[in-house]
Amino acid sequence: MFFDDRDEFMTLWRDTGYADVSLTDITNMFSRNMNATKRDRMLKRLIREGLIEVNNVPSGKGRPSRVVTRTATDTTTNDW
Repeated sequence: MFFDDRDEFMTLWRDTGYADVSLTDITNMFSRNMNATKRDRMLKRLIREGLIEVNNVPSGKGRPSRVVTRTATDTTTNDW
């Protein structure tokens, strides 16, 4: 079975109870072994599949944080 970064992310994210995660959290999930290009490509695919949303959240200082959340209509992530 082919196990890609998307599968690994969804498995790791499930273990957190699908809590909101920042882009830094995702980098840390992969022990800093995933570059931004690869991460963004993975996130775009999950967005297209309707599994996640990426939202800007005010951080209180400087740029807002980008945070990954489950989509309101997602019912498939429980199968991961």
